[in-house]
Amino acid sequence: MRRSDPMPPAEKQNIREYVIQHILERIERGELKSGDKLTNERELSERLGVSRVPLREAISALSTLGILEARQGEGTFVSEYNPGAIGKIIRTYRLFDRSLIEEIFEARVLLEADAARLAAVNRTDEDLSTIKEAMRRHEETVRRYSEKEADIATVLECDNEVHLGIAAAAHNNFFLQIIDTVRHAGQSRHIFAEKYTVNPLHIEESVAYHGSIVSAIEQRDSEAAYQAMREHILHIRAALDVDKLKEDFDGKRE
Repeated sequence: MRRSDPMPPAEKQNIREYVIQHILERIERGELKSGDKLTNERELSERLGVSRVPLREAISALSTLGILEARQGEGTFVSEYNPGAIGKIIRTYRLFDRSLIEEIFEARVLLEADAARLAAVNRTDEDLSTIKEAMRRHEETVRRYSEKEADIATVLECDNEVHLGIAAAAHNNFFLQIIDTVRHAGQSRHIFAEKYTVNPLHIEESVAYHGSIVSAIEQRDSEAAYQAMREHILHIRAALDVDKLKEDFDGKRE
């Protein structure tokens, strides 16, 4: 039986990346839309002419990025969060050519540090109040997390509110949309699981970093805001076992 999507020669593209590109292309063409359910594993592996192991790895990688969403007992669905935008960034910048995790953090350092600098210049009193309220919720959630009363997903959601509040205070919508997309691609509860953490205190330590960033923004000290945000994101990256993340999520298993 002839496959509808024949696989390219192995020397040109490894199987896992072929499956990833196939799914991303279907999303970009509008053949798969937010909320659509993927074909079941058996049918998809037969259609693409690949085994189930690399197929599962591809789906796992796209789920980690938030492009796909696995629902227990229901199957795998295209995320409700603008998966096309994330997919285009991945394909345009070829994020699977080397460490996806490394590139996400590189992008965050560049984008979010400059956004903090702009926020210190452009923020309004209302922006500052919004950021401080988000920071208060984050601090409270981190406290509850340390007491095992909140999960990592809730912490990440509150952390996202702080960072997007800062990006919004820069008053550059293009900046905000790019930062939102990159953060969504990299802010997975799986990435921050305990097995990938070399500094288990980094969640609690983020509260102090947020305080330094927001203090600089309040004082309109753009350079201090830039440096504080840069140090914060580098601190998060240093807290993770990137080699293990590469092994598990970038398809570099032996």
